[in-house]
Amino acid sequence: MPVPGAACLRRPAAGGLVVSPGIAESGQLHLALTLDRGATFASFYAEGNELAPRLLQAMAAAQGEQQVLLHGAGGSGKTHLMHAYCQAQAETGGRVAYLCLSELRALDPERVLSGLEALSGVCIDALDAVLGQARWEQELFAMINRLREQHTRLVLAARCNPVYERTALPDLASRFGWGPVLQLQLLRDARLERALRHRAAALGLTLSDAGVAYIGTRGPRLAGELFRFLGELDAASLAEQRALTVPFIRKLLARGSQSRVRRT
Repeated sequence: MPVPGAACLRRPAAGGLVVSPGIAESGQLHLALTLDRGATFASFYAEGNELAPRLLQAMAAAQGEQQVLLHGAGGSGKTHLMHAYCQAQAETGGRVAYLCLSELRALDPERVLSGLEALSGVCIDALDAVLGQARWEQELFAMINRLREQHTRLVLAARCNPVYERTALPDLASRFGWGPVLQLQLLRDARLERALRHRAAALGLTLSDAGVAYIGTRGPRLAGELFRFLGELDAASLAEQRALTVPFIRKLLARGSQSRVRRT
């Protein structure tokens, strides 16, 4: 059965996004989730967070830093940038893996993290999910050392800065700081509106000023949720052959609210 949290993108060329070799060899994974194909460097709205995409783009081109750590609140763009990095490197023939530890923490950490040094790039998301767990920390420590020795590029992400978190393995925090440590800022108010316009343009959506204003006042307030809504809006407008008028946007927002109520 598929294991969530490990990404695999099948490509005909030698490069591409691959699953952690340890998971693949264990027989626990046949096909994992694919990345968000809309999460690219071009679609990332970088105002206030300009350095992070610049560093990761260089890494995807086999230049610059060997390791970068991103931290910030949920919705600040950490996962978007990791998906963008993986796709950019895979497109140039690199072999990369994306692992979300909040989805993999129930698995054997040695299996999950083994063999990654054979790849050209690795992304480890949601570090917070396993910090404080001795076995996970030991395997993360060993993995970072192996990747450094083999010159495999590494992107790490967590909500809180793990360099300053208390860990069961004290030396692990120093490994997290082996490269630039960047805090991503949440998009708010005017920046969030500009990000909305930017993402809509990237999707090829035509939003009127009235539509943008309506979504800005009635829609999700976190960037990640807002961009997911834009994707739903795109799909619905195509399916129903409707223009993105305020009444249509209102109907989609109401439908989403009803769905959330049913889930709770």
